Amino acid sequence: MTLRTLSLAAIFILAASASRAETIEFEVPDSTERLLVAIPDGWKEAHRKTDERQTIVEYIPAEQSLKSWEDMITVTVLRTPIPAPSGFAQNYSQIFITTFENSYCDRRFDPPTVIGGPRNNFPSAVYQFDCFTKPEAKAAAAGVLVRNYEMVGGIVIEGKHGLFHVQRAWHSDEFKVNERGEFLVPMHVVDKVLAARDAIHDFGVGGTTPCDTAAADRPCTTPPIAGQ
Repeated sequence: MTLRTLSLAAIFILAASASRAETIEFEVPDSTERLLVAIPDGWKEAHRKTDERQTIVEYIPAEQSLKSWEDMITVTVLRTPIPAPSGFAQNYSQIFITTFENSYCDRRFDPPTVIGGPRNNFPSAVYQFDCFTKPEAKAAAAGVLVRNYEMVGGIVIEGKHGLFHVQRAWHSDEFKVNERGEFLVPMHVVDKVLAARDAIHDFGVGGTTPCDTAAADRPCTTPPIAGQ
């Protein structure tokens, strides 16, 4: 379990390639709403937890493990009897980023981004951020795999009977620190960072489709772009 599985319920209280992917369908009990997620080819389900309020599922590449992973997709479906407040998706994204940064981040390359807008006529927000982590973050985060550099992006979706959060994360320890405490990034790692950034962005903007089997304006078609 990682911070990337930060509970939607807690936040609610506080306020493959494009052609090779498996589309996983998630249901909201007692609802016609669905969530379609394109999991890249060669990835596996590594963790699943379901209780009366939510379902959390984590996917990683087949050759990786929960104890030593580099890439992860986390799907959270929160069942709620009341609609999300207006603007919840964008507010949730901001809260998630702030919580993560306060807990783990030391410095970052770029400011985080949050862009709100409809996804298949569902209110939603897409976010992405990255940072170098605090030296003490690894020791302090029991049960959370934290590395020198963390990159996370995803989408938060407001449903009538559920709230959805799908995120993709990538992280690495392939960084050096000089005598001034500055991170040095080798060029081969820069290439990995840029590839991961593109994959997370593509997955956030096209790897997830909310839908409603009873609503013609919210058709249940497969996600147009899978995460790479």
